[in-house]
Amino acid sequence: MKPSLRRSGLWIIVYLVLFLLAQYGAYSFLVYDTIQRRACSPQKAASIVLHTQQPLFYALAVLIGLLVFYLLIWLRRIHWWDMILLKPVKSSRLLIYFFIGVLLNILFYLIMLTFNAIPQFAAWRQGAGGSGYSLFAAGVSAGELFSVILSLGILVPIYEEIVFRGFIFRELATAAPLHWAWLLQAVIFTLYHRQLLGIPLYFMLALVLGGSYIKEKSILTPCAVHCGFNITGYLIQAYAAGFLS
Repeated sequence: MKPSLRRSGLWIIVYLVLFLLAQYGAYSFLVYDTIQRRACSPQKAASIVLHTQQPLFYALAVLIGLLVFYLLIWLRRIHWWDMILLKPVKSSRLLIYFFIGVLLNILFYLIMLTFNAIPQFAAWRQGAGGSGYSLFAAGVSAGELFSVILSLGILVPIYEEIVFRGFIFRELATAAPLHWAWLLQAVIFTLYHRQLLGIPLYFMLALVLGGSYIKEKSILTPCAVHCGFNITGYLIQAYAAGFLS
């Protein structure tokens, strides 16, 4: 194994560990805080955090993660903007990339609707636990929708792009041919999401995100795609749950 590839692999592991630790730290803090405020059991507190405090949980994880990564990059004596390739992109092009993300989510949604119409697939999905938890299972208010869009629709996608395209893809591209780095970053991104039924869709999304990063050489373009994708997904969920119901 080439020394550069070995070193890049180690840094990728470090990035992923820090990424997951930031989430675990935010989760632990919120669970502890919920136990103290509501005097409930750890199991009940964990359920409250996961089912009613997702926007707060992810926003806190983003804050912790960005601080940790900024410190790490500073210790490595690398300029932050050079690390994530923050180059200016015309607002009109960013809008185009945003709508690419919107169209991708709509396409994925239609694909899932088509497969759900097949009784065998729907039964298999239900048995595999693929239906998942609906963020808006009990309806959604305007305030709740705004917090979800801000946290999970904007902050989380930008944070994930900084980590997966800005850090991980960059490390891969320094040690492997660009086309292999493009494929590997998509594999890592897909495995992180840990959704069996969503593997082809997340892989396709990651390829688009990585491709936009290569084409424009700026972290802003995959951020725009990812934000468009996530915002559309949560708007569809809110509509299905009965917005303002």
